[in-house]
Amino acid sequence: MDCFLCKNADSNVVCKSCDKYFCTQRHLDLHTSKDGSCLPYDVVESEDFGRYLVASKDIDAGELILSEDCLVWGPNHVGDYLCLECLQLTDSQKFCEHCGYPLCDEHIVHHPAHEDECKLFQEKLFKLPTSIRENGIESAYPLIAPLRCLRLKSLSPESWGMISRLMDHRTEREEESELYIEPYRHDVINKIVHDLQAGDEREVVQVLGYLDVNSIAVRGKDGVYRGRGIYPVASLMNHACICNTRNIIQETRLETYSTVPIKRGDLITTHYVSPLLPVNIRREKLKERWFFDCSCERCKSRTDSTAYTSGLKCKRCEEDLLLPVDPLDYSTEYRCDSCGHSESSDFVTHLVSSLSPLVQALQVFQMPGTTEEENLVKQLEQSLHKHHHLLLELKVNLARKLGRSTGTLADTENETLIRKVELCSETLGVMNIIYPGCSKYRGLLAFELAETMLTLSARIVEGTFDGRADLEVALNTIEKQPDTDAGEDLLVKHIKACEAFVNEGLRCLVFDRPGSYEHEVCKQLHFMKSSCTDLLHFRQFL
Repeated sequence: MDCFLCKNADSNVVCKSCDKYFCTQRHLDLHTSKDGSCLPYDVVESEDFGRYLVASKDIDAGELILSEDCLVWGPNHVGDYLCLECLQLTDSQKFCEHCGYPLCDEHIVHHPAHEDECKLFQEKLFKLPTSIRENGIESAYPLIAPLRCLRLKSLSPESWGMISRLMDHRTEREEESELYIEPYRHDVINKIVHDLQAGDEREVVQVLGYLDVNSIAVRGKDGVYRGRGIYPVASLMNHACICNTRNIIQETRLETYSTVPIKRGDLITTHYVSPLLPVNIRREKLKERWFFDCSCERCKSRTDSTAYTSGLKCKRCEEDLLLPVDPLDYSTEYRCDSCGHSESSDFVTHLVSSLSPLVQALQVFQMPGTTEEENLVKQLEQSLHKHHHLLLELKVNLARKLGRSTGTLADTENETLIRKVELCSETLGVMNIIYPGCSKYRGLLAFELAETMLTLSARIVEGTFDGRADLEVALNTIEKQPDTDAGEDLLVKHIKACEAFVNEGLRCLVFDRPGSYEHEVCKQLHFMKSSCTDLLHFRQFL
């Protein structure tokens, strides 16, 4: 029987729950959860997609789909000193005495992940020179992941077998070698082939393809994304510009959860590029790295499925939008349906490119207060749809920053809190389209709304707030509405709104990793839930 996971014909390990066959116990483990139940995915194959994942049963939102360890990984190509064992930042004076690569105090002696390459470095008399360690450590990192991947051929044939079945797009990459291969010539290919004699150029180009096409982020021990690696099952998920899963990564362990219900037989999808991006940039990035032209429902929609992340204001009539005439055409014109005015794709690209640095500058130079962000929102809204990706990114950050940049929500004026409700409601409405269900963005925005509603509820009790925040608009952004009565007073309405957003936030963030910001938000949401109950009880005595 063929292995369910890798199609190896020599398979005799059987899942007791579903009778599927596996070639090794490790492959069976990738099919089962901690309690021994079968994880809800099937691996299928087609000429169009290669191997990909579909739901093996109806999957509820928030259900675990995948759970696996990274097979091979390496550090990001940055100028920081990163421990090659755990990827946390380390001292500029802490290096492996044998090869010269950075190691933290904990792993300076014991470093199993680094052990094999270090022995090879010693055998081939390869050691980082002092000049690289002091002034160019980023040039030393690109070697690590490809070398580790290549070494799996001899060290772990089973792991290599899983990696070697992944897409590497070798043909496409070789046709444009100046873009995809030559940048690796000096720091990777020559070092592996000539200095370390660990493989030939064909093999190195192959593993570079596996890593470039299939790698996913890994976290350092301190929780920060500091590397990339290959998770063999998660790598099989297809892309969708509105996907149905979310990855939770802790160090080199990945768990994938459904964000929305998935019907049996439907694709299990992730996003290779940010859903916040406009259609032309999303499709260009997908074409450049994964060599396919996305034609999902969102990409085919002139309105980005009503998210309008690509829309521009029409300068001629000033009443309607410039939208792509044919979103699947990379050089399409943008046209106004009201007055017929059109602009070229080059014009749109130039306009967005000229405005993008303004948003990036605010992200780099974190200013106290929110005046600069509010002014930039007004400036960009003169040229872009209010949900264009540049404005959406800015508004999400502004919605979370309001009331927090110079103090707490308890110290914030009512007008600022009302503006916070407005922005959170607006951006959450867009996230419902592009990041639906139990997504991180929705959970964090629900938290902001919950705490704002709780703060306003306290002020209603104090008699310092008159209820001008638009509860109806805010509540329309979440699926589960609170039970309300027509005769309920202002306080009860605000408390129930807070409860609704608390529950929505918990639904989205409940499976986040311990120690993460999202996990801490979950703790605060649980506390708010108790506060809402206490306020409702207090209301009975007023």
